[in-house]
Amino acid sequence: MLSRVNEVQNVLNDQREAQKDTVNFLEAQLERNREQNRDQLDSIQANVDQQKGCLQRLLFCANKGADTTQSLQQVLNQVLRLTLSLHGLVYQALYFIRPTRGQPITLEDALGNVREIPLDWIGSWEVGPIFVTDDYRH
Repeated sequence: MLSRVNEVQNVLNDQREAQKDTVNFLEAQLERNREQNRDQLDSIQANVDQQKGCLQRLLFCANKGADTTQSLQQVLNQVLRLTLSLHGLVYQALYFIRPTRGQPITLEDALGNVREIPLDWIGSWEVGPIFVTDDYRH
């Protein structure tokens, strides 16, 4: 019986040693996994930091683009206002250049006699003599 007890103790000791080896192996594996996880997390953190920097630069550029677009919009609004103002000036200048705007020319003599000459009768500056009825002679 004693030999049987010794045999059981030897088997138990062998199993205990095998379990210790298994535990040591698992602890070593766990430590390697922890180190790999730390390395992976460090790599991920570096990528996140790099992406953060890129996004910050992109946001900065987008803000500058928005500011530039807003400035350009203000300039274009000023150009529009100036163009409309210039249009008004050109319209006024055309009025002063052609004040008759198709109206007949009115001639009045010293005695107050008024005659109108339609513009379609005049084709150039050299019109020639104008013949008028009884009141005038050429």
